[in-house]
Amino acid sequence: LLWRNHNSNNNNNNSNTNNNSNESIELDDQTPFDASMSLLSCAVQKYAWGRLGKDSAVAQLRFGQGQGDECERFDAAAPYAELWMGTHKRGPSACCGDKAPSLCRWLNGRNLPYLYKVLSVNKALSIQAHPDRALAQKLHAERPNVYGDPNHKPEMAYALTPFQALCGFRDMHEIVHFLKSVPEFRRVLLASDDGSDAEGQKLVDSLLGGQADEELLRQLFTRVMKADKERVEQLLRELMQRLQGEDERIVNAWEASAGGDGAQQNALEINELVQRLYSQYPGDVGVFAPFFLNAFVLQPGQAVFLGPNLPHAYLDGNCVECMACSDNVVRAGLTPKLRDVDTLCSMLQYTTGMPQLLTGERVDALTRRYAPPADSGVDEFQLHTTAVPSKHDSGKHSLPYAITHVDCKPVPITDDGADDDHSEESKRDESAGVGCSDSIVLVNHGSGTFTDDRGVTVDVEKGSVVAIRGGSRVELTSVGDNGIVFFRCSSMSS
Repeated sequence: LLWRNHNSNNNNNNSNTNNNSNESIELDDQTPFDASMSLLSCAVQKYAWGRLGKDSAVAQLRFGQGQGDECERFDAAAPYAELWMGTHKRGPSACCGDKAPSLCRWLNGRNLPYLYKVLSVNKALSIQAHPDRALAQKLHAERPNVYGDPNHKPEMAYALTPFQALCGFRDMHEIVHFLKSVPEFRRVLLASDDGSDAEGQKLVDSLLGGQADEELLRQLFTRVMKADKERVEQLLRELMQRLQGEDERIVNAWEASAGGDGAQQNALEINELVQRLYSQYPGDVGVFAPFFLNAFVLQPGQAVFLGPNLPHAYLDGNCVECMACSDNVVRAGLTPKLRDVDTLCSMLQYTTGMPQLLTGERVDALTRRYAPPADSGVDEFQLHTTAVPSKHDSGKHSLPYAITHVDCKPVPITDDGADDDHSEESKRDESAGVGCSDSIVLVNHGSGTFTDDRGVTVDVEKGSVVAIRGGSRVELTSVGDNGIVFFRCSSMSS
């Protein structure tokens, strides 16, 4: 499904006045190939795990401001799962207009190094990981029908609402806690209950005895993921039956010990989570995954980076997601789709500990920047979030506000060999456009007007998606009564 991001009022107002002259610049259906920006039509993916109807942030962005025929296509019973913004072959964006080019063609044949999404999750996604570049190339060469991209897929999720996830392996002491307190979890590590599985018992005893290394964790996790299907189903039924008891409850490791640390403020209550996963995927081995993996909730404004080979599963909520341009996924649980358990268990990073929750770095009074860790080697994407108050709060901001040069590297400003007379702000303004990559802006709230250095304007509102060429100077020149919030994805390399 392709959708137009501007409503009928915008469609009827396609004449844009250059503020520096009386000349009228028109953006017709055939978006000019030399234009600095273009409204986009973007693909919406309907997957079974998506939020239904207008409970979905994807649907809210798609239909919230639409009118007429576009609204009539809204399906209140449909799972609006993902909005794709970019040039990936499975859901490429296009410039708006009946004869307008694809985004890739508009960018003179360039494919963006990132894929930009909005996700609306109602039901847990699969226990999964994304391969690093070397493994992605190998899997694509061996099974291109399953792994359609030769590229890696590191990603970063930014919470729009409270957003629940499993990510990375728990500290060993937490896994030991569940091994001791959840008998069904301990038993699934053994092939039978008759004591004949000496190898499995040795692994359990090693963990209970204090051994804590990555190889042991790999063997334990692999045994669970490969456990006999009937045994898994039986043990999960017993676990669910036991939890129906009045005094029966799975207790988080931090609840069972005195004190706590900051990470626990975001921890999910595991008793409810395990039962919820069972209700969504009865008898699935992935229901045991929270005993291995950190379970937490991102609050709006927080983000998490997921590097290659890191086990994870999104559970509930709405987020913006930036990733390298790839759709490779290796799955092993909580899914009706193809499971590649051997590949997943062999590729994972078995390091332990809670992932770092990102709050972004302040760029200026209105913008924060979220990016992969410097030591990750990932430069395909970064996210800038900008919130501009309404025009009635003019004391808190000034317009125009530069949208596209917040990630540019300043160039030295000299005036006859000296730059002492130039403020940091003026240096930033004069270097605007230098080293910037092609970017995509998503308006999440409010309305405003984007203006480029030729005076071409684009009116935007909630749900508008705008592509901006690298090196272009685009500013926010006006804001509606409710202010405006927008997110911009770009590459960290030109």
